[in-house]
Amino acid sequence: MKYDLIIIGAGLSGFMAAKRAAEGGLNVLILSKGLGVHQIFSGCIDLLGYYPEDNSRFLESPFEGIQGLTTSKTSHPYFLAGIDDIIDGLNSFLDIFENEYCYIEGKNQLIPTSIGTLKPSYLIPITMIDGAFPFKDDILLLGIKELQYFSSPLAALNLKRYGNVRSNEISIYEIINQKNIYPVQIANLFDKAEFREKFITLISKKIKGVKLVGMPAILGRDKFREAINHLESELDVEIFEIPTLPPSIPGYRLYKRFRRYLDNLGVEIRLGVEVIKGEVRKGKIVQLLANLREKEEIFRAKYFLLTTGRFISNGLKAKKGTVSEPIFNLPIYFLKDKEKWFNYDFFYPKGHMINNFGVMVDNRFFPVDEKGDRMYENLKVAGSILAYHNSFREKSGAGIAITTGYSSVSDWIKYERQY
Repeated sequence: MKYDLIIIGAGLSGFMAAKRAAEGGLNVLILSKGLGVHQIFSGCIDLLGYYPEDNSRFLESPFEGIQGLTTSKTSHPYFLAGIDDIIDGLNSFLDIFENEYCYIEGKNQLIPTSIGTLKPSYLIPITMIDGAFPFKDDILLLGIKELQYFSSPLAALNLKRYGNVRSNEISIYEIINQKNIYPVQIANLFDKAEFREKFITLISKKIKGVKLVGMPAILGRDKFREAINHLESELDVEIFEIPTLPPSIPGYRLYKRFRRYLDNLGVEIRLGVEVIKGEVRKGKIVQLLANLREKEEIFRAKYFLLTTGRFISNGLKAKKGTVSEPIFNLPIYFLKDKEKWFNYDFFYPKGHMINNFGVMVDNRFFPVDEKGDRMYENLKVAGSILAYHNSFREKSGAGIAITTGYSSVSDWIKYERQY
């Protein structure tokens, strides 16, 4: 079957592009090796938290920051997309998740992290919003001794500078009969009413007199609303979740909800597919060669969108002082002097230069060479793989994914409607 659009990568930018393209009438296929970055995604939608990058104070208004950023950085993905697509992309995302997120129009909010810092974000999951700063009450951080990757004493120690925060760690060994448990495992348990009842009995005396409880974001994979409501009702407290280290349960929740929406739109999603290369004829990509269960398969479409991310997801590869894009061999912006990729100070205010490396594109997201000439007529690029932004330092990753995924397919939708 020939598709109108094939998207390589199942991350947030790929899903946003698929949503807009399918709603615009295109027949869409997503190919991906795995779940994209959803498993390391906190669930929060960071639009722009810091600008300039070395500013130690967070932005109260991400949009004011974007206005300044797009004035000075004309290669930044936000500049390329434009403010209209930034706003329209967010609204398109909220078409699906309006009831899953809280926000104050035009304002960032601060939420606690697993190490006890405060993180600026624009759209906050409903499961986390009760922990937003300034704290509305004294907080008890409740940890689970058997749970890997979350320390309530550490988080509470660092959060004490912002309010009255204390911690307590409980053992659930008598319920689970194992010494260690991982986030996915315990989230599955919280989906079950029987486990929740035992958990409530176990902790009820330890949180007596407490009104606000923070817990790691593991309170159910699929039935998290039911789980939190159950706990709050039986314990007579308000509970909020705190983002944890990967694998991310909020990221899984977003993936599942988004995928269900795309399935209903008729978007085909094929996981376990490794795209190896694209075949080019007369300046156009005509087909993709991919590995599927140790067999080679060919996929054809009119248009192609690359959303494979950077180094973590192998969208970019670094070797012997060079950086490459492995599928289409697209030109990459990077520094030839490898000594300048990282700063010796890990917490250098402006971040590390390697986090700016990526594929160079024009203002319609077509990849370009060093002269600024388009590489292919029917290939675009979106998401974190784009050059000239440091989403780690800016706190802009999800915003860039949503914006560029949404914006990149607009030309193709218009063309197909005309012809």
